[in-house]
Amino acid sequence: MARSGTNFRVSAYTAYRQLIPSTTVEAPIQSAAQPAAAPKPWSNESQYIYSNIGTTVCYYDQSKTSPIGYTYRGQVYSVKEGLVKVLTREKIKGDVRTAPVWEHISWHDKAFITAPASAWFVCES
Repeated sequence: MARSGTNFRVSAYTAYRQLIPSTTVEAPIQSAAQPAAAPKPWSNESQYIYSNIGTTVCYYDQSKTSPIGYTYRGQVYSVKEGLVKVLTREKIKGDVRTAPVWEHISWHDKAFITAPASAWFVCES
């Protein structure tokens, strides 16, 4: 309830809430909304991948809990709204861009991975 002539707010995050005059509140309860970050422009490679279905591409993924990552390799299957769907057939230990030897890992015969065009890179077929 508000008394006439005075604005009251409920104090936040207390077990016992009390009405206090709004003039005593020193900080806003909610912070101002931050503007969304603008999407990064695509590189020439990302544009090429998005425009050429059938191109052989790779995707490197490393979990935060493991020091070793894996590269997935396959062909661009379809594209939609900035995402690239790839039919992957190979899983390779490490990053193929820096690994001296490719160690193939036993994996599915085929699997689809969908990721933004900027996440993929062109790799040899």
